[in-house]
Amino acid sequence: MTTQAEKHLAEFGGQWRTARVEHRCDSYFGQCYGEGKIRKGERYLDTHDMKEFTKGPVPYRACGACAQHQL
Repeated sequence: MTTQAEKHLAEFGGQWRTARVEHRCDSYFGQCYGEGKIRKGERYLDTHDMKEFTKGPVPYRACGACAQHQL
């Protein structure tokens, strides 16, 4: 079985990161399969797909539960 992260990384790139501060999960793959947040110290998928934000463009983030969800 393939995960959301494996498929995204193969097709579009991106990288795994460790959160330095708490973020919300952007539900990049349709819905959040976790708690809707990425806690400090947790791994998340930086999709390298940008969204507009008040301070400029920022990457969409997918929590570990979303990224590891089986297709």
